[in-house]
Amino acid sequence: MKMKVIDKRTNKNKDKFEVGDVVCYYDSPNKKWYSLITEVNDRIYLIDFNSDYVGMDKFSGEDGYDRIDTLIYGLRSQWKHVEKVNAQLVITE
Repeated sequence: MKMKVIDKRTNKNKDKFEVGDVVCYYDSPNKKWYSLITEVNDRIYLIDFNSDYVGMDKFSGEDGYDRIDTLIYGLRSQWKHVEKVNAQLVITE
């Protein structure tokens, strides 16, 4: 299975993150990472789209986060650019 993220971002609501949003984070525009914000058992995690498999992002850790803004704050402290992406996910087999 392969997944492709099609970037359709706009400036509307660019700083408000919610479960189900795709987040793009990077230091260099040539190496961007995409993850999906998800909630499992009242904890917030990122699902990584960049590896050969779709799975939990290492940044989320085993314990996840209690709030989305805490996760975004952590991403922003680690990466130069953190953006919400208005994306259409295309999953193919």
